[in-house]
Amino acid sequence: MNPEDDDLSGDSFYDAVRFPYYQNVVSHSLIKAQYYHGAKARIAVHNVSLSDNGQSSSANIWVLGGSDDSLNVLMAGWQVNPAVNGDNLPRTFVYWTVDTGVTTGCYNMLCQGFVLVNPNIHVGSSILPASIYQGQQYDYQFSIVQAIGHWWVRVGDNQVGLGYWPNELFPNLLRGADQVAWGGSAQPTLYGDESPPLGSGHKPNGKPDEAIFVRNIQYIAPNYILSIPTLNNTINYVSNSSCYDLISNENCSFDPFKYCFTFGGPGGHGCEASTT
Repeated sequence: MNPEDDDLSGDSFYDAVRFPYYQNVVSHSLIKAQYYHGAKARIAVHNVSLSDNGQSSSANIWVLGGSDDSLNVLMAGWQVNPAVNGDNLPRTFVYWTVDTGVTTGCYNMLCQGFVLVNPNIHVGSSILPASIYQGQQYDYQFSIVQAIGHWWVRVGDNQVGLGYWPNELFPNLLRGADQVAWGGSAQPTLYGDESPPLGSGHKPNGKPDEAIFVRNIQYIAPNYILSIPTLNNTINYVSNSSCYDLISNENCSFDPFKYCFTFGGPGGHGCEASTT
């Protein structure tokens, strides 16, 4: 049976992507209908301000396969995470888990799993300059691609191979991903009483110099052809719309494919992620 023949109908976006479960997530995902071999995008970089070292805020790509406690997840993008990086700078990051983060889950090179192949580019490198609210914008290209039997992370304008996750680590991603998504996550303080800003710290209003933007969005179809999403095959998910939001656009003036979205929000108290 070809992977394309399998029934992949179901939820539009796994609730389990909200691991740890108290994280807020804002995502723009492909509807689960076929197997995908990767995703890429240019993501604006912001030096978001956190109020506590236990917080983190990211903008990233997700690749997912499986469900419930057997969910395999790959992430790549930029993140402000003082607990991992020791500072408040936006830095590249990767993350993986094979069980929704129940017993596995690792950032960067903190455990075995991700194989670094480029001695000139390190996971956790700072990305500067960062975008300025209502000013100059800077973005950075990321991709997660299934190639040569593994899941590769490529970064920058030239899509330099940063490293890969061995395919055999992820039984539910062997033939491809059930789903890919773009967006970000905000991890609150330890007791979840204050959620950090996401993106630029401002909710989207369609202006790319105010909320964080994601452009040049593409996914790799079952035939390994780069494809552009449409509003008909994607769905937005916002875990707490009081604090964060997302606006997608098929007539994006600052994108060559005319397809982009903006997202983010200020966070704050009372921003607990929905569990429904």
